[in-house]
Amino acid sequence: MNIIAVALTQTRNSLQRRNAQPPTGDDSTTLKVPLPKRISAFGTLLEDMRGQMHYEAAPFFRRLAARLLDLAFCLVLTFIVAIPVSILWIPFGMVTEGTNEDVVYGIGAAVCYFIAYVGLEVFLLIRRDGQTPGKGLLGLRVVPAEEATAPRLSLVPAVTRMLIIFMPFVFLSLSGGFPESGILNALAMVGLLSFVVSLALAAIPAARRRALHDLAAGSRVVRAAKRKIDLKSDLPMVLPGKLDMTKRY
Repeated sequence: MNIIAVALTQTRNSLQRRNAQPPTGDDSTTLKVPLPKRISAFGTLLEDMRGQMHYEAAPFFRRLAARLLDLAFCLVLTFIVAIPVSILWIPFGMVTEGTNEDVVYGIGAAVCYFIAYVGLEVFLLIRRDGQTPGKGLLGLRVVPAEEATAPRLSLVPAVTRMLIIFMPFVFLSLSGGFPESGILNALAMVGLLSFVVSLALAAIPAARRRALHDLAAGSRVVRAAKRKIDLKSDLPMVLPGKLDMTKRY
C-alpha cells in the first residue's frame, strides 16, 4: 500500500468527519485545536499508517539477478581492495617465498574478497537502507521480517546474514583445494545443501520467499523503489569506521 495514498485518504476522512459535525457555541473557540492535541493526532495517524503498510516479497528471478549483479560489483571491489592489501602482504610474501606460494596467494585473494563482501553486504547494506547496488537497481530491499519493527536492518542481523551467504562458498573452495580432507568435504556438502535449500525457500511464496540467511537474521527481501548507483556517496559507505550507521544518505 502506498504510504502517501494512505496519508491522503486518512486526512481526507478526518476532514470530512470534522466538517460533518455542526459547530457548537463560538466557532472561533471550537476551531482552535491546541498544538499538543494536533501533534497527538498526527502521531496516531502515523501509527495507523504503519499498521496498514505491508511489503511485497521479492520475485525469485529478480532476486537472483540482483545477487548476480552484487557478485559482479563485489569482484570489482575486490580488485580495489587488493591494492592496499598487496602492499601490506609484501613482507609476509617475502618470509614465505618459495614455500606454498599458491596457498599464500590464495589466502590473500580470499582475504580481499571477504573484505569486499563485508563492505558490500554489511556496511553498504545498512547505510543504504537495505539496498545493495544490485538490489537498488532492480527495485529490491532487505528489511526486518517483523513489519512492526524499524524498517532498517541493524548490524548484528546484517553480519549474520552475510556469514550464512558467504560461508558455503568458502567451504566449497577449501574442499576443492584440499580434496583429501574428509572434514572439508563434509562442510562443503553442508554448504551446498544450504545453498540449494535457500534457493528453494526463496522461490516459495508461502514462506514469504525467505531464504536460510533471512530466517537466521530475521530479514526479508521485498520490492522497493529503484535506486541508482552514486559512486560519490556509495563508495564511502563500504568503508568501516565512524560513519553514521543510521544516517540516511
